[in-house]
Amino acid sequence: MFSSRLTLAARSTGRSAITAQGFPVIRTFATASPVTVAAKNHKVVVVGGGTAGLAISHQLLRSGKFAQDDIAVVDPAEWHDYQPGFTLAAAGLKNKEDLRKPMRTLIDRKLKFYNDSVGTFSPDDNFITLANGDKVSYDQLVVVPGIKVDFSSIKGLPEALADPNSHVCSIYGYETCDKVFRSMKKFRKGTALFTQPTGIVKCAGAPQKTMWLALDYWKRAGLYDATSKSPIDISFATGIPTMFGVPKYSATLEVLRKERGVEGLFQHDLLSINGNTATFVRGDGKGEVKKHFDFLHVVPKMGPHAFVKNSALANEAGLVDVDAFTTRHNSYQNVWSAGDASGLPTSKTMAAITSQAPVLVRNLLRSLDGKELDPAYDGYTSCPLVTEYGKVLLAEFKYGGEPKETFNTAERRVLHPDGPAEWGVLHPGGPPGWGNLVHINQYRISVLPFKKPISFATVNMSTQVLLIPVTRAENNEQRRNSSNVRYPFWFGGSASSMAACVTHPLDLIKVRLQTRKPGTPKGMARTIAKIYKTDGPLGFYSGISASLLRQLTYSTIRFGIYEDMKHRAGPNPSFPLLVAMASSSGFIGGMAGNVGDVLNIRMQQDAALPMHERRNYKHAIDGMIRMTKEEGISSWFRGWLPNCSRAAVTTAGQLASYDAAKRMLIQYTPMEDTLATQLLASLLAGLVAATVTSPIDVIKTRVMLSTEKQGIVTFIKNISRTEGAGWMFKGWVPSFLRLGPYTICTFLFLELHRKTYKKFQE
Repeated sequence: MFSSRLTLAARSTGRSAITAQGFPVIRTFATASPVTVAAKNHKVVVVGGGTAGLAISHQLLRSGKFAQDDIAVVDPAEWHDYQPGFTLAAAGLKNKEDLRKPMRTLIDRKLKFYNDSVGTFSPDDNFITLANGDKVSYDQLVVVPGIKVDFSSIKGLPEALADPNSHVCSIYGYETCDKVFRSMKKFRKGTALFTQPTGIVKCAGAPQKTMWLALDYWKRAGLYDATSKSPIDISFATGIPTMFGVPKYSATLEVLRKERGVEGLFQHDLLSINGNTATFVRGDGKGEVKKHFDFLHVVPKMGPHAFVKNSALANEAGLVDVDAFTTRHNSYQNVWSAGDASGLPTSKTMAAITSQAPVLVRNLLRSLDGKELDPAYDGYTSCPLVTEYGKVLLAEFKYGGEPKETFNTAERRVLHPDGPAEWGVLHPGGPPGWGNLVHINQYRISVLPFKKPISFATVNMSTQVLLIPVTRAENNEQRRNSSNVRYPFWFGGSASSMAACVTHPLDLIKVRLQTRKPGTPKGMARTIAKIYKTDGPLGFYSGISASLLRQLTYSTIRFGIYEDMKHRAGPNPSFPLLVAMASSSGFIGGMAGNVGDVLNIRMQQDAALPMHERRNYKHAIDGMIRMTKEEGISSWFRGWLPNCSRAAVTTAGQLASYDAAKRMLIQYTPMEDTLATQLLASLLAGLVAATVTSPIDVIKTRVMLSTEKQGIVTFIKNISRTEGAGWMFKGWVPSFLRLGPYTICTFLFLELHRKTYKKFQE
C-alpha cells in the first residue's frame, strides 16, 4: 500500500517533450481562426471529471480569480459514477441508479467542458491533444484522470462476470456492483472467496468491506456461524502479507478475521478463473495455487491510464510525478496532480482527495501570484472499513502508515454505514446531498439536513464530518428499507384507494352517527341494522365513487408531497420534522380533495334523509356538476378550513406516527421490519389519528352538511352549548374502527407497492 520512501528529488528538466506532428509551437491567425484559438486557450485545464477533477475545478472557480471559460475540464465520460457507493449497492443498501449522474450536470456553466479523452500531453509547449485531434493550450495543467480498472488482467474474469448464472462478482464497476448483492442473496452454501490484488487499488479497504458485509448478511440469514459448522465458509485471499497496510488497523482486522472464522490466504494474487477454480500466484516464491470456490468476489488489477503512463509526466510507476507535500510536478512547474493518478505515496481514497484538493488549489493560486508553495499535505487519508451492517472501523493515517486520528476514542465507535456518518466519512458529498455540493462546498457535509450530532470534527484541511450515534432501528431500517429510494408520486393515492374500498362501510357508519338527528336509532349496532334494512348490503357502499375521488386527489397529493419531502430530508428525519412535513402535505392534500370530501359525506348521508330532502347524486362527477349548477363553484370548498385542518392533523397522526412508531418498535423491541411490525405501527398510527382528529372531524362533517353560513367559532359555541363537551368524540368508536383498518390497509398496500417496485427495479 505504501512506498518504502518518499521520492522528493526533482527530475532532470532535460527530459524530451512529446510534440504533435504538424502543430507549430507559436500559434498565429494563419494556423487557426481567432474563435478557435479563444475557445481552446485556458488559464487552467483540468484533465479528469472524477471526484478530484470536479472538486479542484470548482474550488478554483470559487476563488474568484477566474472568469468564464478560464478553467476547462476534460473527460470523455457521459456519466459521473459515485464509486464509494458501489460498496453499499453491493450490500443492498443503495440502488446503483442513485449513484450515477450525467457528467454535464455536475460541471458549473462557467467551466468549459471538453467531453473527450486526452491523446497526448505536450508539457514543454503547454498544450494537450484530444482524441479528436484538437489542441487545447493552458497556463496551468491539473492531471487527475484517476486510474484504470482492468478486468481483463485476470484471465476468465470478464466472461464470468457476464454470466448471470455465475456467482463471480465485483464492486469495481457500475455494471457489476449490483450483481454482488444478487449473488449474495442466491448463495446458500459452499466456499465464498474474496480477493485483493497486489499493487494499486482504489480504496484498499473496499475488498474487505464487501467481505464483512456479506459475512454479516449470511450470518443474519442463518447461513454462517463462526463457532460451529455452517453451510458457508469464507476465505480472504490478499496479495499482501497482512490484512491491511497500516499495522495498527491490520492488527485489529486480524483479530476480527480469527474471531469470525475467516480463512486468511496471504500473499495470494489472483491470476485466472476457470469454472469454479481460482488460480493464484504466491508472492513468497511458492509458485501457483488453485482454490475451489462457489462464490467469488474479485478485485481486478488497476493501474495508470496509458496516456498518462506513456507521457513525459509519469514516474517509473506510470503515475504523475509530483512533490509529495505540494502536489506540484517535480519537473514541470505548471503541472499538478492529486487523487488516484498522482504519485503521492498514500492510499487512494476519496478521503485523501478531500485533503489533497485544497492543498493543490492553494499552491496553484500561490504559484500564479509568484509566492512560495506551502508543503502542507502530509499524506492524510482515511478508510471507513465497514465491518458489519451498522459498524465501521475508521482508519485514518498519513505518510508512512502513521495513524492520524481526528476523532477521540469516545467518538470512534459504531457508525451507520448508510446514514450521515457514512456520507460524511466514507462518502463526503454523496447521496442524498449529492451533486455540486461535494464539489462547490469543498465536501462540507454540515449543510446537509442531518440529525443532532454528537460532535463536529475537522479532518485535515477542508472536510467537516458529522458523527451520528447509530441505533439498531436505524441500521435495520436503512438496510431493509432504504429511505433514499424515490417512489412514484401516485403510490399513496393508489394504496389509499384500495384501503378505502375495504373500509368504506365503516366510514359511512361514522358519518351517520355524527349526523344523527333526534328520534333516529342510537348506537353503532342499530345504525348498521337500519342501513341494512333500508338499503340492503349495497347500502354500505353509498358514495363509494366520491370516496375514491377523494382518495385519488387528497391522498395522492398528501402522500406524494410527504414522501418527496421526507426523501429530501435524508435518512431518519426527527419526529418533529416528520410532523411538520406531514401536516403541511396534509393541508395541501385536503384542499385538493375538498370537493371529494363534500360529495362523500353528502352521498353517504343521503339515504338517511327523508325522500324529499335527498340529493340523489348518481355518482361523484354528477355531484360535482350539480353542485356547480345549483350552489356555485364555491360549494366545492364548503368547510375547507376544518377539512384542511383535519387533513393536516390526520396526515400527521397517520404518516408521521406510522414512521415514528415503526422506528421505535424496531429500536426498542426485538421486532424487525416485518409484516407484524407494520401491522402494529399502523394500528398505533390509526389510534393517534382517530383521537386527535375527532373534534375536527365532527365540525367538518356538520359544516359540510349545513346550508347556513356561520363562522367556525360561532358554530363551536352553539354545539357546545346544546350538546356539551361530548360532541368532540361523537362517532369516535366507529371512527377508530374505520381509521384503524383503513390505516393498516393503506400502509400494507403502500409497503406492497414499494416491495413490488423494488423487485421491478432489480
